Amino acid sequence: MYKTIKSMRQALAEARAYRDPVNEDKGFSSQQIKMAYGVLNDPRYKQGNYSGAFKAIEKIAKGLASHPDVANALKRANEELDNDDKETIKPIIKQLQKSVKAHDKQAKQLQKDIQDEVKLESAASDKAKGMGLDYMSFGRYGKGGKVTHKNIGGTLTAVDKDEKPVKEPEDKKDDDSKMPADVMKTFNDIKNFEITDNNAEQVEKLEKARDDFDDAGKEKYAAEIDSALEELMDDEPENADDILSDLKQKIKDDFNESISIKLKETFTKADFKDNERDNEHGLNAKKVVDMFGTGAEKMKIDAINARHNMRGSISREDQRTRDDIVNKYYSRLK
Repeated sequence: MYKTIKSMRQALAEARAYRDPVNEDKGFSSQQIKMAYGVLNDPRYKQGNYSGAFKAIEKIAKGLASHPDVANALKRANEELDNDDKETIKPIIKQLQKSVKAHDKQAKQLQKDIQDEVKLESAASDKAKGMGLDYMSFGRYGKGGKVTHKNIGGTLTAVDKDEKPVKEPEDKKDDDSKMPADVMKTFNDIKNFEITDNNAEQVEKLEKARDDFDDAGKEKYAAEIDSALEELMDDEPENADDILSDLKQKIKDDFNESISIKLKETFTKADFKDNERDNEHGLNAKKVVDMFGTGAEKMKIDAINARHNMRGSISREDQRTRDDIVNKYYSRLK
């Protein structure tokens, strides 16, 4: 009778084992391993939440995430995501590298402008001290509380009671700073040119500019055009345009006086007064600083105008800074 009962129990156990197989694999059942695979396919973890998947699997059974099959599945899922990410991130990295390069150039230019401004202010300050004048803020100098001189473009200039120049400071003349006619012509050919695509017309225009600069004896400018052409041939029009933009700015910096003369012809005191009547004070500041200001002053005015447009009004501090810069150069308008 005992044997018969034992046989029935064995038969029942075998039936249950057949229906719900429980195969031990390094201490874990096949059901637990299947549950681990289920976690890896769960949308909450499938998109890259590796640590979350690991913790969820460990909750099923401690050490399950380290099971060879489960660990390999985790690794494969992570590698697949990494490969997908690489393709997604590549253009982002490229754009960030370009942005870093652009900001680095801006920072260097700003540093140079600040150093130039300090040198100009220092020269005017030294001259004022030699004349026994006291510094009275915002580039103004005088005696006994009365302003008699101002630093205008790096030149200490006598001013009247309204702080207007008694005599306009003479522009510094330097034959080397005058842009030769052939360089000016080539510059005018490219100053509004933007590289947008790799096509024959744009390549031809760049090649012509390169040859013209070479003929004018400006080998460095020609070399920059060559660099832009190389980027264009590599199907990188944005990089090519960045190089061309930098070259145009360099030419402007090299021949600032000649270009300023051209700008002077396009904006006058009459234009300034017309804008004042229309309350276009920000526009006047932009026009004046673009014609005569330093790089640092141009950036200040751009920032002030941006804040003004965003807020709909200008702060007292920004207005004072803007007025100081405009007053510094207003007398140069014709």
